[in-house]
Amino acid sequence: DRQHEFHCTWPATIDFKGAALQDPLEVTVYLRRLREAAVSERLLIQRRDVQLQLARETGLDHERFVLDLDSGAAEAAFQRDLRECREKHVTGFPSFQISNRQGEEFMFFGFQPYPKFVELFGRLAGSELTAREITADNANILDFISRHDKVTWHEIGEVFSLNKSDVNGRLAQREAKNLITRQKAGNGWFWLSAEGP
Repeated sequence: DRQHEFHCTWPATIDFKGAALQDPLEVTVYLRRLREAAVSERLLIQRRDVQLQLARETGLDHERFVLDLDSGAAEAAFQRDLRECREKHVTGFPSFQISNRQGEEFMFFGFQPYPKFVELFGRLAGSELTAREITADNANILDFISRHDKVTWHEIGEVFSLNKSDVNGRLAQREAKNLITRQKAGNGWFWLSAEGP
């Protein structure tokens, strides 16, 4: 049972660091899959067999992944992160550090709404950063779902500045036209392209 077996997030975090050793940019796909597995599917992501299955699903090099975990390389990367957290007085999660090329940085802790990130990015980037206009039309919403494999109504709402009622209405219309499908996830749904990822 998940409730009795779960003791610590460290094994999954070490596992994530092992995935990051392969590709620091693409590791976000694996991190998302870990989160989906834990939160929506109630999988025990601290277990090695679950970690290996998720690594396969997301296209990680299986042999290298096992090697990085078994050799201690992933553990060493995790320990470096722990040291940095202690040095910066990080005591909770999520925690965010955003910096620019000039060395200016902001750190903030806990859940933050999307506009907070926009504000801080703007303060750090100045005129170098311009917002891209995203319209909530059929093509853009379907493209978003397709590019991210599966998404929640809330993610669509954040990206396209729509409320839950608007998002659900648009998703129902697209589902009725067999353009998207839904997959049960916890007490809600993931939305997927009908053509698959």
